[in-house]
Amino acid sequence: MMESLKSQKESSLLEIIPIPIAGLMLALATNGNMLKVRSEYLRYAFGFAAFILFAILLLKAVLHFKNIKKEFENVAIASVIPTFSMGVMVLSTYVLPFSRPIASVMWYGAIVLHVILMVVFTKTYVINFKKETVLPSWYIVYVGIVVATVTGKQFNPLIGKICFYFGFVAYLILIPVILNRVYRVGKLKEAMLPTKVILTAPGSLCLAGYLSGFENKQTFMLIFLFVISQVFFLVVLTALPKLLKLQFYPSFSAFTFPMAITALSMKLYVGHLNTVVGSVPKWIEYIALFEEILAVVICLYVLYKYVKFIGSKFPA
Repeated sequence: MMESLKSQKESSLLEIIPIPIAGLMLALATNGNMLKVRSEYLRYAFGFAAFILFAILLLKAVLHFKNIKKEFENVAIASVIPTFSMGVMVLSTYVLPFSRPIASVMWYGAIVLHVILMVVFTKTYVINFKKETVLPSWYIVYVGIVVATVTGKQFNPLIGKICFYFGFVAYLILIPVILNRVYRVGKLKEAMLPTKVILTAPGSLCLAGYLSGFENKQTFMLIFLFVISQVFFLVVLTALPKLLKLQFYPSFSAFTFPMAITALSMKLYVGHLNTVVGSVPKWIEYIALFEEILAVVICLYVLYKYVKFIGSKFPA
């Protein structure tokens, strides 16, 4: 009897875990890599939390695949599912020091999965286009593949570069489409408002990818990506206080990775300037530190909110 109740509780837990928590998994893993230079312990603490979420989501995918397939009919969910494949790409870098074969399977497998999700999403929502279905999270589907560039130097630099070019072109195409949806068409439901934070992610991801995956860097490209990433970061930063006051939704995951990748790209940019120029103005270093602290605080805040949300489903 007790075993049956335990099994039912575990099954219901998997059903309750929202798919958008994959975004938090991705952010935890990204923050861990960003904090590596400060502390290996911090890196593995964040990485461990990300692996727990990875295991839960993988189990959910195996045991409740039909439910996930049905949720793909909701564009808000369908457009964030690729954060799972992005997260696996980042987690492969944690596995790499211990087992290159396993890490390689994770990395290549995640890219294949991301491409499959992209194709299915395109067939479902782009070929049958409706402007109402456009969300900032569309960036995840098409620009998210650039995570392969950020991590690809350790696996396959060529594939990483190909993914960068695809993601960068997709970003340029999507910018007017998504900005028109957010600021002209408007009418985002309250639960979708946190996805506005995603606006800062693609430019920062492309900057991080360009800095990580290319040896010969063009100054114009660096400046363009740096400026566009920081402009959107400022836009998001002004909206953040109001967005954080919303009641909790699983879409709060949208706060996490955009902040993490913006901070990481800024850190990489400062490192590049130090290498090329020899030093950078203190104010740029202060901005980088601020973005790093903000990324970690936001990530931990959303993790706390998720724990509280899931815990509320199982009253003592």
